[in-house]
Amino acid sequence: MGNQPRDLVRESLGLNERLLTEDENKKDPRALRALASLQPTPEQIASLELASSVGPNFLGRTASLTRGESFGWYHRKSNGFTAQDLLLPSADTRDNYRSHDHLTDLSQAELVYMIGHHLQWMDLRGDELLSYSKDPLFLVVHALRRYHEKQGNVTIQFLDRRKAKTVTGEPVAFYNALDLYTIFEVPRSSHWGQSNMVRLHPRKFTQEFLTHGPVLYDDDVFKQARIEDLIQDGLYDIFPEFHAPADHKRAGLYTLQVVMRRVGFPARAARNGEVYPPIYSYVECPTTFPITIELLEKVRRVTLHFHKVVGGQVGVEPPLHAFICFLTFQKRKSAEPSFMEWIRRRYTAQDVLELYTDTNGKPLAGFTTVADNLPGYKQYLDLIRDCIAVFSLPALPDNHVETGHVFQGTMSQSYAYEEVDNKWQREDVKSEYWCPTMNALRLDSSRRRRKAKAEAKKTLTGAQPATSASLVPASGSPEPLGDADNDVEEAEESSAPRLVEDAEDEGDSIFEVLRRSRQQHENALQDTRSPRQNLGNHDNESEPVTNSAGAFRPLQGASDAAMAPF
Repeated sequence: MGNQPRDLVRESLGLNERLLTEDENKKDPRALRALASLQPTPEQIASLELASSVGPNFLGRTASLTRGESFGWYHRKSNGFTAQDLLLPSADTRDNYRSHDHLTDLSQAELVYMIGHHLQWMDLRGDELLSYSKDPLFLVVHALRRYHEKQGNVTIQFLDRRKAKTVTGEPVAFYNALDLYTIFEVPRSSHWGQSNMVRLHPRKFTQEFLTHGPVLYDDDVFKQARIEDLIQDGLYDIFPEFHAPADHKRAGLYTLQVVMRRVGFPARAARNGEVYPPIYSYVECPTTFPITIELLEKVRRVTLHFHKVVGGQVGVEPPLHAFICFLTFQKRKSAEPSFMEWIRRRYTAQDVLELYTDTNGKPLAGFTTVADNLPGYKQYLDLIRDCIAVFSLPALPDNHVETGHVFQGTMSQSYAYEEVDNKWQREDVKSEYWCPTMNALRLDSSRRRRKAKAEAKKTLTGAQPATSASLVPASGSPEPLGDADNDVEEAEESSAPRLVEDAEDEGDSIFEVLRRSRQQHENALQDTRSPRQNLGNHDNESEPVTNSAGAFRPLQGASDAAMAPF
């Protein structure tokens, strides 16, 4: 086919028609067909131009440069190619693909398909996008997860976006991922299923930036740093929560970020009547962590790995951006004297201006725009404000805190990303390590319990089946019937927590257990409505009967086996 750009949508519909049709996560491939002939509109192109002009000067990127030592898909290197002076998306590393010359050369269908898959970490062979981040916490957490998964040569790289060029020598356009997500209405496409939409929740990439096509990068300041070198020189001393024992694993990428935010930016206590108190917060964090001289020395030793100049030389300091980034994992006290004196002695006013001003010396557009679930970036901005105060430079504008929105037809509903973390990840986010050994022991214990229950169930197979026995107590007078419909509903509620456990223990599907339980309750309901019709037929049988709540109870003298759960 040659090294030419390919229509990703047409290829996927042609070669993988059955997969797209049958996969429940791809609800409607026809949704992309309708966009396949449409190019980006003039309004979308104008929005792209505006989106490329905002954001910080410095971004970071984490990558695995080689395959890991062990076999497995999770030991692979990063999609595409990453080097100090050259970045290639996946499409430009394969014989039968090549990136289009411009992002707007792709159809709307290709853009929705490619952006959506890229943001879900579903590496397409023809992916033409590269990712970056402005959040230091994301960079380190991402690198540590790759390192713990034994991916090869894991690095963190800081880039000055002003020095990035295309293959034709033009400046590279950097887009906030949320801008592309919104401009091309990625979540509105009915192509995505429910599980796709969970992975496409915007709170997961509020810190992310994207570029299109190859990137040439020539920088005399920054260099890639290996995560092993950072660990060896004291990364865990800066923020001990980063450390995980060798035989332990941590949670997923976004969940792990929330864990670290909870530790570094612990929220206030719950207020009276508050259902979901915050689990982390920058503004409402009652705890501040001091910036000591010892901490500054540790950060300097670690961040010198990002400088091209040999760190042992006298007077060499790490790049100011990298130095500040590694102080943002915890809430810091404003205007800490030790920090401000350190900056005064080791950096210049021009070093600070490089962080937040454009070529005209004005604050960068969108530099102080920050999502509410990025407390680390808020801390980064406040540390820059401290640096500005040291040299009496032009002040930064106030932070513009972004919240999320969901589309509902032509309307949108606002919400806070931080609140979604509170509701979705309050219970399942734990700061403890996940240990494979302990998990194996729990699995063995579960198997033993299931085996014991299965053997107990076999002992019941030879017993006489229970029927509708006398609902009359020993005194001979029937029990009050009450409201039978409500009784059965209460019984269903009381037995609901047991159904899932029974299904797991017995190997049945939950639907089979529910059907069996419902049939039992219907039989009980029929018996409670006409108890006297069966009195003459089953006087001498021993069986379970129902109480006034509709739940089963044994007759007096029934054996323990008859009391075993169904």
